[in-house]
Amino acid sequence: MKIKKNLKTFLCLIIVILISVFSTSQLFAATDVSLEDDTENSQISINVNSNEESLVGIDMTIIYSEDITINDVINTEDYCTLSFNSIIGDNSVSIECLNSSLLVINQEIVIIDYSTTSESYYFYINEDIMDIGSSELGEITHINKPKTVTFDTKNTLQTTEETIEKSDEVPPEPSTLSSDIATVVVNNLLCFILGLILLILLAVFIILVRKYRRSLANKN
Repeated sequence: MKIKKNLKTFLCLIIVILISVFSTSQLFAATDVSLEDDTENSQISINVNSNEESLVGIDMTIIYSEDITINDVINTEDYCTLSFNSIIGDNSVSIECLNSSLLVINQEIVIIDYSTTSESYYFYINEDIMDIGSSELGEITHINKPKTVTFDTKNTLQTTEETIEKSDEVPPEPSTLSSDIATVVVNNLLCFILGLILLILLAVFIILVRKYRRSLANKN
């Protein structure tokens, strides 16, 4: 009877852990942002998918090529209900969208109307200064993002296929094996924890089953 009670306790423990892991995975949900180009209407849609996580807003800057002219920046009616602000600068447009309450977002929030005579233009999101609150940044989809970005001595944005340079910028330190391993562990921390828990549960289950079999053998 004691062995059966332990098995029931073990099964309940598995259920509780699985529920806890599922709840924890929601905390690690990442927000995906993509740019989609409607070439027929010359419009860029900014689509946000928060993956069931609630967001209060989003703040981003989109870089575009010199052959692009931004005509208008329009927010959708369902989002940016608290405030919406867009600033069109030289080869960039800054967008601030704030909701009046926490909302799960899974559609386009902003439409950028543009015009161009070129076929080799680009739009991409500056991920370094992007702000989505406490949510983790997930997959980012750009439009023809150049492979590299070069800054001259006047910090004028240019694109090239070979180098990334900035006159007053210190080059990043080369990564080491230990830092690469640490990065992998941090990025997959939830998977490592879940795997460790499953191994422990499997070991406990095997021990309980063996005890149960021994008790049956002693009775016989």
